[in-house]
Amino acid sequence: MLSAKHCYLHFQDSISKSIVICFLLFVCASAFAADPVAKIISINGNVEVRNNVTSNWLVAKVNQSLFAGDEIRTGANSKIALLMADETLLQINRNSKLQLKEVAQTSGWIKLRGLIKTGLTKAKSIYNLESGEIWLRNKNTEIHLDVNTPVVSAGIRGTEINLKINPDQSVNIVVLEGMIEAWNPLGKLNVSEGEEVIAKPGAALVKRLLIETKSSVQWVLDVPALFKANDLASLNSNSNELNNYIQDIVQHLEDNDSASAKQLLAEAKIKYASESQIKLLDAYIDFHDSNYIQAQSKLDNLLTGEQGAIASQLLAITSIVLGENEQAQEAAKNAIAVSPSSPTAHLILSLAYQSLFKIDKAIKAVNKALELDENNVNALVQLAKLQFGSDHLLDARETITKARTILPFDSSALTLSGFIALAERDLIEAEQLFRQSLNEKPDSADAYLGLSLVHMRHGLYGEALEEITAAVLLEPQRSLLLSYWGKMLYQIQRFNKALDVLQRAMQLDPNDPTPELYRAIILRDLNRPVESIAALNRASALNHYRGVYRSNYLLDRDLAVKNVNLSDLYVQLGLDSWAQKKAIDAIKQDYTNSSAHIFYAGTMFEQEDRTYVFQSEQLLARLLQPANLNSFNSFNDYTSLFEEPGIEGNTSITYGSQKSLDGDLTVYGYLPDKNIAWQAGVLHEETDGWRTTNFEKINSVAVNTKWEPTVEDGVMFTASHTTLKQGDENFPRFEFDTPVDTAEQTRTKV
Repeated sequence: MLSAKHCYLHFQDSISKSIVICFLLFVCASAFAADPVAKIISINGNVEVRNNVTSNWLVAKVNQSLFAGDEIRTGANSKIALLMADETLLQINRNSKLQLKEVAQTSGWIKLRGLIKTGLTKAKSIYNLESGEIWLRNKNTEIHLDVNTPVVSAGIRGTEINLKINPDQSVNIVVLEGMIEAWNPLGKLNVSEGEEVIAKPGAALVKRLLIETKSSVQWVLDVPALFKANDLASLNSNSNELNNYIQDIVQHLEDNDSASAKQLLAEAKIKYASESQIKLLDAYIDFHDSNYIQAQSKLDNLLTGEQGAIASQLLAITSIVLGENEQAQEAAKNAIAVSPSSPTAHLILSLAYQSLFKIDKAIKAVNKALELDENNVNALVQLAKLQFGSDHLLDARETITKARTILPFDSSALTLSGFIALAERDLIEAEQLFRQSLNEKPDSADAYLGLSLVHMRHGLYGEALEEITAAVLLEPQRSLLLSYWGKMLYQIQRFNKALDVLQRAMQLDPNDPTPELYRAIILRDLNRPVESIAALNRASALNHYRGVYRSNYLLDRDLAVKNVNLSDLYVQLGLDSWAQKKAIDAIKQDYTNSSAHIFYAGTMFEQEDRTYVFQSEQLLARLLQPANLNSFNSFNDYTSLFEEPGIEGNTSITYGSQKSLDGDLTVYGYLPDKNIAWQAGVLHEETDGWRTTNFEKINSVAVNTKWEPTVEDGVMFTASHTTLKQGDENFPRFEFDTPVDTAEQTRTKV
């Protein structure tokens, strides 16, 4: 028999074990609970999802969460874009079937939100592609990602690829960026950027060097909504039978049923193969199916015939999509020559000019389109974009208001209205407009970009990273979005990946100075001044050799970057005179350019007898510059490339012999909701030298504040107080036996 004491101890031990067991069960349940591994960003056509719980295929929806083990299949005219929890950007093309077997919970936005279960997160992802085609990009070095197909597997490590399973079960993997390892039972291959691996059932892997990779990813490109299948309904012929074919084919294309359209076209070709209408429809079906290069080659032969105007417009749009901007310009001009009264032709020419950074000509072309059709919403949105990108904010708001009066729910108009509200510092309205735009058009990359910038203004870095990554997912071959993505990767201190992304942006659009400018700032922060200056000079060359640079067209006006002082790049290498000349040239081009005055002030700081010039230029720059975290930044830390809230500072203390002592503290910050940038600093210097009257004491305190009550108005407040106390200022100071004379002491207050 147990004593009462023993019974109590036994009971207590049981409770302890129960608590421990319950705790372990809770931890395990938390660790292995079904967490979403993907989010559907956009859907085109018919897409279905099947999970582990039910065996039924269900219709997929935008913003739907997916889980490990889920399967996705796409229809004949469908595709889907997924944002994965391992930070993979994934697009699935038509007639595809993919299983998300395992997905690591390692994305940057999950980490920034503190949602990762420490020590319990898988670091490997496995995707199983049964059929079809996928494009994916991953810049997260913390995971191992394997993509399996029936005949080959590929290991992805910070790479961009396009993988396609052909009808004969052979597989083509094109490496667009980085490197992969491909393997099957007969061997392994390392495949680098610009190479393709070919896998056939029962055969060893083969790789080849590609001359161009553009054709393999043309299906992921975004097409401006300027031309629709219904525009081909105006095609007519003397043959009623041919007209019936045309109308039926157009109707199938309007219904997004290209398979039926191709079948009818094949029938029509038997009788009317030489007719220009049939040739144009053939090219348009390729265009509709994202086979832009094939469409382009067919359209080249139709520019001078009866259908020349439509063919030229289609060719211009195709060339813009493929980044062939000079060809787009020529095709648009040809369309206008054939049909000068077409507002669409003038609008396309405006887009072509914009892609070549010929902003003045782009504005002139879109104004001509509006002369021909004053209620053309696409033209109004294009004009408003150009006005906004040229810093004519009030004109842009007036133009976009007119567009929204005509079509209140047009996604492009809503998105641009959001950017204008963002520029006016109305974050609530901006977010509402971006979300409304996504409700109307879920695959709007610009709307996702806008949401990312709103989140950055609120300091929500996880949300901002997720939204900007979604924007890149939707338009992965758009240079400008990659530039923003590179900035964001740098912001979360993935420096090498940021540089990789910016390098890719430069490849996609060699004429845009934006990625070179961002690379210059990042390289400067990484203490690589020579490379930084080289990047800065390339940016200058792409921006009409101006000494201070930004892209000719950025939706958020890039205000944070405008406040970055780049002159120290030249100064630290002793290139003061060169920097000074570049700054003066920039000021001559635009005296109101605050960046130019910041640059010039920096070149004067280290030069002798230039104190007053430095102070004057610095004051002028601060009066002109926008308020943000870089307004009073000392740039001793990593540079902020976004407008975001924050408090930063730096301090230094020096102590030496002969009673030398000095120290300073500077703190600065930015409040986006109040549009206020501020700086406060204190300074103390003291030395007694080697005898009593040889002393000097300085105490100083200063405050700077920049407030922008409206986007057009700014107020700057500066206050400082300095006390200076010196000994024997006018008395011989360096004779050893000079007697102490307190009358020779001076005090100064400013």
